[in-house]
Amino acid sequence: MDTSHQRLLPTHTVEKRRIAVFFLLSTVVIVAVGLITVQHYARSPFASLSFDSIRYYAGAESILANGRYLGLDGHPQQHWPPGMAILYAAASRVAGRDALTLVSAVNTSAYVLTITALALLLYRTNVR
Repeated sequence: MDTSHQRLLPTHTVEKRRIAVFFLLSTVVIVAVGLITVQHYARSPFASLSFDSIRYYAGAESILANGRYLGLDGHPQQHWPPGMAILYAAASRVAGRDALTLVSAVNTSAYVLTITALALLLYRTNVR
Protein backbone atom coordinates (compact mmCIF):
# COMPACT_ATOMS: atom_id res chain seq x y z
CA MET A 1 0.00 0.00 0.00
CA ASP A 2 1.39 3.40 -1.05
CA THR A 3 1.24 5.86 1.84
CA SER A 4 3.43 8.57 0.30
CA HIS A 5 0.41 10.81 -0.25
CA GLN A 6 -0.23 10.84 3.51
CA ARG A 7 3.09 12.60 4.08
CA LEU A 8 2.16 15.50 1.85
CA LEU A 9 0.90 18.67 3.45
CA PRO A 10 -2.76 19.52 3.00
CA THR A 11 -3.40 21.86 0.07
CA HIS A 12 -4.53 24.75 2.29
CA THR A 13 -1.26 24.59 4.28
CA VAL A 14 0.83 24.72 1.10
CA GLU A 15 -1.22 27.67 -0.12
CA LYS A 16 -0.76 29.51 3.17
CA ARG A 17 2.98 28.98 2.98
CA ARG A 18 3.03 30.35 -0.55
CA ILE A 19 1.14 33.42 0.66
CA ALA A 20 3.58 33.84 3.53
CA VAL A 21 6.57 33.64 1.19
CA PHE A 22 4.89 36.12 -1.17
CA PHE A 23 4.33 38.62 1.67
CA LEU A 24 7.86 38.18 2.96
CA LEU A 25 9.42 38.72 -0.45
CA SER A 26 7.10 41.65 -1.17
CA THR A 27 8.10 43.27 2.11
CA VAL A 28 11.79 42.83 1.40
CA VAL A 29 11.40 44.34 -2.07
CA ILE A 30 9.33 47.30 -0.85
CA VAL A 31 11.75 48.08 1.99
CA ALA A 32 14.77 47.71 -0.32
CA VAL A 33 13.29 50.00 -2.99
CA GLY A 34 12.32 52.54 -0.34
CA LEU A 35 15.75 52.54 1.27
CA ILE A 36 17.52 52.78 -2.08
CA THR A 37 15.27 55.69 -3.03
CA VAL A 38 15.91 57.46 0.26
CA GLN A 39 19.67 56.97 -0.08
CA HIS A 40 19.63 58.12 -3.70
CA TYR A 41 17.62 61.29 -3.12
CA ALA A 42 18.76 62.13 0.40
CA ARG A 43 22.33 63.17 -0.29
CA SER A 44 22.02 65.83 2.39
CA PRO A 45 20.01 65.78 5.60
CA PHE A 46 17.67 68.38 4.10
CA ALA A 47 16.85 66.58 0.84
CA SER A 48 14.11 64.49 2.43
CA LEU A 49 12.17 67.51 3.63
CA SER A 50 8.67 67.33 2.25
CA PHE A 51 6.05 69.97 2.92
CA ASP A 52 4.79 67.86 5.83
CA SER A 53 8.31 67.34 7.19
CA ILE A 54 8.87 71.09 7.30
CA ARG A 55 5.67 71.52 9.30
CA TYR A 56 6.62 68.70 11.67
CA TYR A 57 10.12 70.12 12.04
CA ALA A 58 8.66 73.52 13.00
CA GLY A 59 6.45 71.75 15.54
CA ALA A 60 9.43 69.84 16.93
CA GLU A 61 11.43 73.03 17.32
CA SER A 62 8.57 74.72 19.17
CA ILE A 63 8.10 71.66 21.42
CA LEU A 64 11.82 71.72 22.26
CA ALA A 65 11.87 75.50 22.76
CA ASN A 66 8.73 76.07 24.82
CA GLY A 67 6.81 72.79 25.15
CA ARG A 68 4.00 73.97 22.84
CA TYR A 69 3.10 72.60 19.41
CA LEU A 70 3.23 75.66 17.18
CA GLY A 71 3.28 76.02 13.42
CA LEU A 72 5.58 78.03 11.18
CA ASP A 73 3.56 81.17 11.86
CA GLY A 74 3.91 80.83 15.63
CA HIS A 75 0.24 79.94 16.15
CA PRO A 76 -0.95 76.62 17.59
CA GLN A 77 -0.69 73.89 14.98
CA GLN A 78 -4.14 72.64 14.02
CA HIS A 79 -3.71 70.79 10.72
CA TRP A 80 -0.86 68.37 11.37
CA PRO A 81 -1.09 65.88 14.23
CA PRO A 82 1.86 66.06 16.64
CA GLY A 83 3.13 62.48 16.33
CA MET A 84 6.00 63.08 13.88
CA ALA A 85 6.91 66.37 15.53
CA ILE A 86 7.21 64.54 18.84
CA LEU A 87 9.41 61.87 17.17
CA TYR A 88 11.64 64.59 15.66
CA ALA A 89 11.87 66.35 19.04
CA ALA A 90 12.63 63.09 20.89
CA ALA A 91 15.31 62.11 18.36
CA SER A 92 16.83 65.58 18.66
CA ARG A 93 16.86 65.42 22.45
CA VAL A 94 18.31 61.89 22.56
CA ALA A 95 20.94 62.49 19.87
CA GLY A 96 21.82 65.97 21.06
CA ARG A 97 21.55 67.28 17.50
CA ASP A 98 19.28 69.67 15.68
CA ALA A 99 16.01 68.00 14.66
CA LEU A 100 16.52 69.15 11.07
CA THR A 101 19.59 66.93 10.68
CA LEU A 102 17.61 63.91 11.90
CA VAL A 103 14.55 64.24 9.66
CA SER A 104 15.83 61.76 7.06
CA ALA A 105 16.73 59.15 9.69
CA VAL A 106 13.39 59.49 11.49
CA ASN A 107 11.44 59.36 8.21
CA THR A 108 13.36 56.28 7.03
CA SER A 109 12.82 54.54 10.38
CA ALA A 110 9.09 55.33 10.28
CA TYR A 111 8.90 54.01 6.72
CA VAL A 112 10.60 50.72 7.60
CA LEU A 113 8.47 50.25 10.73
CA THR A 114 5.26 50.95 8.80
CA ILE A 115 6.04 48.48 6.01
CA THR A 116 7.19 45.85 8.51
CA ALA A 117 4.05 46.25 10.63
CA LEU A 118 1.85 46.04 7.54
CA ALA A 119 3.63 42.89 6.38
CA LEU A 120 3.25 41.27 9.80
CA LEU A 121 -0.45 42.11 9.91
CA LEU A 122 -1.03 40.71 6.44
CA TYR A 123 1.02 37.64 7.26
CA ARG A 124 -0.92 36.96 10.46
CA THR A 125 -4.21 37.50 8.67
CA ASN A 126 -3.45 35.03 5.90
CA VAL A 127 -1.34 32.38 7.59
CA ARG A 128 -3.15 30.49 10.31
